[in-house]
Amino acid sequence: LANSLSDSQKRAEVALRRAHLAEATGDFPAAIAAGKSAIEFSRASGERCSEAAGFRLWGGALLRQGNYDGARSALDRALDLIGDTGDRNEETTILLNQGTVSTHQGDYRAAQDWFERALGIAQEAGDAMGEGSILNNLGSAHYHLGEYASARSYFERSFLLCQQIGHRMSECNALGNVATVSAEQGDYANARTGYEEALHVRREIGDTRGQCLTLNNLGKISCDVGDYTKARSFLEEALCLCRQIGVKPIEGAVLVNLTMLFHLAGDHESAHDSGKQALCIAEELGEQHMLGYALDSIGHAFEGAGKQEEAAAAYRRALQARRELGQDVLALEAAAGLARVSLTQEKREEALEQVEQILCHLQTGTLEGTSQPLEIYLTCYHVLRVNHDSRSQDTLAKAYSLLQERASKIDDPEIRHSFLERVAAHREIVHEYGQGSQP
Repeated sequence: LANSLSDSQKRAEVALRRAHLAEATGDFPAAIAAGKSAIEFSRASGERCSEAAGFRLWGGALLRQGNYDGARSALDRALDLIGDTGDRNEETTILLNQGTVSTHQGDYRAAQDWFERALGIAQEAGDAMGEGSILNNLGSAHYHLGEYASARSYFERSFLLCQQIGHRMSECNALGNVATVSAEQGDYANARTGYEEALHVRREIGDTRGQCLTLNNLGKISCDVGDYTKARSFLEEALCLCRQIGVKPIEGAVLVNLTMLFHLAGDHESAHDSGKQALCIAEELGEQHMLGYALDSIGHAFEGAGKQEEAAAAYRRALQARRELGQDVLALEAAAGLARVSLTQEKREEALEQVEQILCHLQTGTLEGTSQPLEIYLTCYHVLRVNHDSRSQDTLAKAYSLLQERASKIDDPEIRHSFLERVAAHREIVHEYGQGSQP
């Protein structure tokens, strides 16, 4: 019996190592299979810690694939098993994954609670690696709530800690997230540098899932500055990798960015196709945060194709999704879309009602975090102008100021020119401001 138990323990350890390796390289079906094997062998030997680790790895792989209900179920089982075993490191990892599930489901305050619990245990146990990962995830929770200063602080703390202990994958995660905050704040040069550094390391260590994330972010940055050829190259590579390893949540994000790229490039048919795919993934996974982005993007696609009623329906759904998540700033994207549709339909008063919501927010806040802040400003300007509202010129001046502020952060003259001239909304802001400045 002793030999049998020893053999089961060894087999469980081998299965756990296989699951860890498969998860790290993005082979999630293999990680699930190995996790299940570890559970079976652990039960035979009565090893609760190993069984918990098997459930945690199973749940983690399901999480990466976007199966959030399945992930939650496996992680709940892991948390029950770890109980009073005293394995604080394993408990920390389980809590970290629980928080990540909440993040994907759009419950960011619940995510923060999970992460704070995990952080306390990691710090108490002196688990620097766990602490670095948790700080990064706390940053993500704050980021999704639009709390960018807090998010950057957590990301930077995570980066420094992971750099100190030499955990390159976690270091890349934090570096990429710092870059994302920079991108949201219009610092495209530093964002691109951060993403490029992260991509280099991810390729070096074979982090395929991380490459999907970073290529997607590089695609979005390229799109933001008007480099549509490079954006398409990055995004199509990301999409191919996502489908190879089966990471649906990232695939959905890539499709959202492809939809915006096609929309901005005037390819409305492709925009509608990729937007529909993104929406299907968001609905299939029940991922509320992605749902808002998908609906915004498909609204843009319909609007670009002249299908105003369909665009309005998508924007209304996006507005509802954002408000349910408490994402008041991100909701302004859909509000601006509805205002443009109303203006096209010559419903000037309705358009003005939508714009008033945006202007009310701007009295005390900013548009940081929205996908197209300058497009939102331009929408407000157009609506105010056709309504003969005296605030139109002030709104245009603020748009121009923000545009020039962001352009000034781009050191490369060619990229700065692309940012100002190739993005239609930016070009129009410059033209309208110039017209208003003439005597």
